[in-house]
Amino acid sequence: MKIKFIVTSIILVMFIASVVVGTTIFGESKSNPGTETLGTEGEKSDSATSEETVLSEETTDGTSVEMGETDRTTATTEGTASASSVKKIQNPYLIKVNRVMNCVTVYALDENRQYTVPVKAMVCSTGGSKTPLGIYKTSDKYSWRNLVGGVWGQYAYRISGQIMFHSVPYYSKNNSDLETEEYNKLGNVASLGCIRLTVADSKWLMENTPKGTTVIIYDDASSPGPLGKPSAAIIPYGITWDPTDPNPSNPWITGTGFGGTAASETAASETTAPETTVVPETTVVPETTTVPETTAAPETTAATSVTDTTANTEVPVQE
Repeated sequence: MKIKFIVTSIILVMFIASVVVGTTIFGESKSNPGTETLGTEGEKSDSATSEETVLSEETTDGTSVEMGETDRTTATTEGTASASSVKKIQNPYLIKVNRVMNCVTVYALDENRQYTVPVKAMVCSTGGSKTPLGIYKTSDKYSWRNLVGGVWGQYAYRISGQIMFHSVPYYSKNNSDLETEEYNKLGNVASLGCIRLTVADSKWLMENTPKGTTVIIYDDASSPGPLGKPSAAIIPYGITWDPTDPNPSNPWITGTGFGGTAASETAASETTAPETTVVPETTVVPETTTVPETTAAPETTAATSVTDTTANTEVPVQE
C-alpha cells in the first residue's frame, strides 16, 4: 500500500509540475505577440502624426485657402501635431470711404499684416447723410443691377443692405445709355446712399477684392486720404458713354465719333466749312481779267484753277 501511495504521489507531483511548466511557457509565448502589437500601434501613432503634419502643411499654404473667408483659421505643426499655432487668413485689401470728401482709398497689408499701405484712390459720389457710417463686409456682386428709379448700375458690389458700390447710373441696361449729368457730379454728393464710381473703378473693386472684404465708411473733412482725391473727366452733354468703360465698343476707345459717325468723317465735314468761305474771295478773279495789258492766257488759266477749286469745295458742303 505504501508503494502504491508513493507512486500515486509521484505521478500527482509530476502532473502538477507539468501544468505549471506549461502555463509558464504559454504565458511567455503570449507575451511576445503583445509586444508586436504594441509596436504596430506605435507605428500607427507615428503615421497619424505624419498625416496631421501633412494636413497642416497643406492647409497653412496661403494659396490653398480661399482669401474671402477672413475669420477662417488653420493650424501649423512644428515637430509634432500637438505643437501648433493659429494663423488668421486676411483679405488682401481694406476699403475706406471718406463720405464727406467723396473719396475711396484702398489699402494693402504691410509687413506686420496691418492695412497701412494705400494703393489706390477713387473719386466717388456718396449720398451724404443717406450713406451710413460704420464698418461693413462686402457680399453680393452683379455685372448689372437694377437701381431705385428704374435705372441701372454696372459692377454693383453690395456693402450692406441696399448700400452698394456701383457705376454712375444708366437709363437702361446698356453701356451707351449713361446719365451724363450724373457722371459729371462725381466728386460730389449725388446718390441716394450708394457709392457711385467710374466704371473702371467699380470693375476694379469687384475683380480685386473678394467677398468679405472690410469697408469702413467715415467722415474726415481735413483730408480725402493719403493719396488725395482724383478728378473725374467732365463729358459733354449728349455723350452717353463712360470714358473709363473698357467695353470694346466704347467710342472713347475705338476713336469713332458718337452717334454712329466716324471721327474722320466728322473732321472732314468740319474742315470743308472754312474752305467754302474762300468762295467769295474768288469773285475778285474777274476783276483781274479787266486788265487788258496782260496776256490773256495766264489770266484764263488762273480763272480756270480757281473755279476748279471752288467746285471741289462745294461738293461736301452740298452733302
